[in-house]
Parts: sequence; structure tokens; C-alpha cells
Amino acid sequence: MGSKVIDIEILKIKDEYKRQKVIELASLKNEYIAINDDIVKKALEFENKGIKAYDSLHLACAEISNVDVFLTTDDKLMKSVRKLSSNIRVLNPVQWFVEVIQFEDGN
Repeated sequence: MGSKVIDIEILKIKDEYKRQKVIELASLKNEYIAINDDIVKKALEFENKGIKAYDSLHLACAEISNVDVFLTTDDKLMKSVRKLSSNIRVLNPVQWFVEVIQFEDGN
């Protein structure tokens, strides 16, 4: 899934090579989340619980859109989200990949 929030954060990547690689990955999205009043309201709730503004928007997009898993490499964010009363499942991309491979192998 993609969103305007992700687009903005990608544009903030200073290293041209990294930015282009992230743009390539982002192009694989098959759904785009439009920011609406419900997402903004939910983001403000997350922010009031100590989550940073952009992270709050990402999380709100994920929760409102009922994503299966929210991927991040930000350990602090993962810990913060796990403490919230939220239905968002948050994993590091490596953890998620291992889980997917194990599932496909039937383990």
C-alpha cells in the first residue's frame, strides 16, 4: 500500500541512489490510501499517545485500511505501537519475510 505520507517521506531522502531504490520499491504498491478526516483524527490520537507526527499518519493509514501487517525498521516505533491498544500488527521487514517463507514452506 502507498499513501501521500509515504510519497512525502520518500521525497525527503537526500541520497539520490537510495531515493530511487525506494521509489522503485514503492512502485510495487497495488493500493493507494487517500488521507481523509478519519485518518487525520486517528493520527492525532496516536500522536497524543506519544507517536511522532509522520509515524502517526502512517499508522493511521494502516489501521483505517485494515492492513495485515505494518512494516518498519524503527525499533522504537515498534515498541511504542505494541504498547498501544491497536489492532495494528507491526514487524520488522526481515521478521515478516521469515514468517512468509515459513508459512509457504508449511512450517
